[in-house]
Amino acid sequence: MFKKATKLLSTMVIVAGTVVGNFSPTLALAEGVVKAGDTEGMTNTVKVKDDSLADCKRILEGQAAFPVQAGETEPVDLVVVEDASGSFSDNFPHVRQAIDEVVQGLSDQDRVMLASYRGGKQFIFPDGKVKINSADYDMNVRVDTQLTHDKSQFVSGFGDVRTYGGTPTASGLKLALDMYNQTHGDLTNRKTYFLLVTDGVANTRLDGYLHKTNTNDSINEYPDPRHPFQVSVEYSNDYQGAAAEVLALNQEITNQGYEMINAYWESVESLSSVNSYFDKYKTEVGPFVKQELQQGSSTPEDFITSQSIDDFTTQLKQIVKDRLAQSTPATASLTIADQFDIQSATATDDAGNDVPVQINGQTISATSTEGYVGNITIHYEVKENTAIDAATLVSSGTMNQGTIAKEFPEATIPKNDNAHACDVTPEDPTITKDIENQEHLDLTNREDSFDWHVKTAFGNETSTWQQASLVDNVNQLLDIQKVVVTDENGKDVTANGTVTQANNKVTFEMNKQADSYDYLSGHTYTMTITTTIKASATDEELAPYIEQGGIPNQADLNFGNEGDVLHSNKPTVTPPPVDPNITKDVEGQEHLDLTNRDQEFKWNVKTAFGNETSTWTQA
Repeated sequence: MFKKATKLLSTMVIVAGTVVGNFSPTLALAEGVVKAGDTEGMTNTVKVKDDSLADCKRILEGQAAFPVQAGETEPVDLVVVEDASGSFSDNFPHVRQAIDEVVQGLSDQDRVMLASYRGGKQFIFPDGKVKINSADYDMNVRVDTQLTHDKSQFVSGFGDVRTYGGTPTASGLKLALDMYNQTHGDLTNRKTYFLLVTDGVANTRLDGYLHKTNTNDSINEYPDPRHPFQVSVEYSNDYQGAAAEVLALNQEITNQGYEMINAYWESVESLSSVNSYFDKYKTEVGPFVKQELQQGSSTPEDFITSQSIDDFTTQLKQIVKDRLAQSTPATASLTIADQFDIQSATATDDAGNDVPVQINGQTISATSTEGYVGNITIHYEVKENTAIDAATLVSSGTMNQGTIAKEFPEATIPKNDNAHACDVTPEDPTITKDIENQEHLDLTNREDSFDWHVKTAFGNETSTWQQASLVDNVNQLLDIQKVVVTDENGKDVTANGTVTQANNKVTFEMNKQADSYDYLSGHTYTMTITTTIKASATDEELAPYIEQGGIPNQADLNFGNEGDVLHSNKPTVTPPPVDPNITKDVEGQEHLDLTNRDQEFKWNVKTAFGNETSTWTQA
């Protein structure tokens, strides 16, 4: 078997207030070697869902289930950074109890570390002036419990933490990161989580000062005129600058490959009081701080927040439990045979929760979430894409979980008894042509119009065609009056293409629809060309065609690939016969009276030979 890929799991937890989030750790799977026939706990079945489709192809539904086993978890480093500012005093015991429960539930291979922060009494104003609030406390940032396997030492160190003063969140994060990096040693096969727990808005900055934005150089402010004696030292705090430092430390932690969880217990009543941020908290400060904390978390789900301390501690325990108590995820891959097209695929766990599924070509895969133990079922639908004339394999596949590898039983389906009920005999295209529904037309009057009908039946294989056009070279002695294209029902379909005329050459170039000529399959189009004999055509020009049996005309169908062409028959049309005649005049007149007896005069004998001289035996 292959060895599972090594991975470092260290967790650093920072507690500075309430941060709410849900971890979504990256799943890392190591391949295992499949033992032939190792199908224990694996199922794969398929059955016919619908066999009534018009194309005689059945839709099948299948279920493939695989077990996800509890396995050895990777060791974890959990670094907790705890907000020990004065605002957390009343609820600090609840948070400490929640984290103690989490830590005591860790395995012997896991390590823990605790850092806490509070205080800060130096204020700096925009003009650079510094003032000290003698009533406040010096900044105190420290490691309460060094990185250790001893969980009881962590609990003892947490019990010694005292709360007071301001909120130097960035400094707490920086100390925790620096000390962890100095002491963690070999992190192979270990993952690190940082957990920041806070209930307040960061104020004391990395330089040790609380930065104020008011320009009157006053530490104390009175934000509510209705309560002129209620003082706030936080109202004009540069909360955005302090939050930016926290975000930068969050990002430094994640950039080093560690996971970052931010938990923020939001005491809206306290933070909106006249002694704090008053009217700015709900509209400005609160939304901004929560946005920054969520952005600093490894994922949006790694940020938790609540206004209820009970709900907050519940979330806090759950998110750490979810992230740290994780078994190796399992990935299953199901390969669908080429005779079937995948229609859909989903997966669910034992509780009916959706499990992410991916479809790549003919492969369906699903991966369990970290920490899940139980069964996962892949539900899939496929459709036959060819005739299934015998029992046929539909799907097979494998499941890997760490070094565990198993095979799905092969799922087969009986033959499709109706597989050939929809078979279609290939029909080739044809083209014919007539004149006034005849093979030959003798015109009665030279001026009469007459219709040529070019009929083409497209057959049933037009879906593969790359071209489709009708072409008719009309004789130059004929005048084209109009061109119309209709289908087998007499419907005008000229708009399905483009008709062009050039030097008596008529072309109907058909359009593709949905990038295909499939819509022509099974249809018949008739191109009707209405013509007359040109008035300018002479008897001499027409005579040869009369001798040869009429004016012929032929049309072509260009289809399939370039060069594929069908020629129609050649119907003919004969102009009406013109009989010979002879006339005579004298000097252009029927009668002439001579003036002088010896006067000369001309007799003119005129004859028109008509258009049937080819059969004469004398002239």
